[in-house]
Amino acid sequence: MWSEQGAPEGLHVWKPVAGSAEHVALGMVATVGPQPPPLPCVRCVPRQWVATSTQAPRRVWESSASSGRIGRLLAQHGTGLLAATGGGGAHLEDVETFELLKDRFFLEE
Repeated sequence: MWSEQGAPEGLHVWKPVAGSAEHVALGMVATVGPQPPPLPCVRCVPRQWVATSTQAPRRVWESSASSGRIGRLLAQHGTGLLAATGGGGAHLEDVETFELLKDRFFLEE
């Protein structure tokens, strides 16, 4: 998704991909270094449990573009989970984020 090489290992942000169209991945994962994060770091839920957020995520950090690409770390509305943009043309409104429809879910639902 995006990386910043200012530190020796760099910050890398990974966008998980759900295993099927019936599920969505919640948030993104950041690592120090180019190694992919372990799979248990990611949570996928049934798509019917979420709605696409109507509010843009909140910017919490922006790179100085020392690598030539502006990157932004974002907090998703409602959940506070990590999201990111990479590249100067990316807008906060273009980041697809999700909100859980309920606070609790049960297997029989």
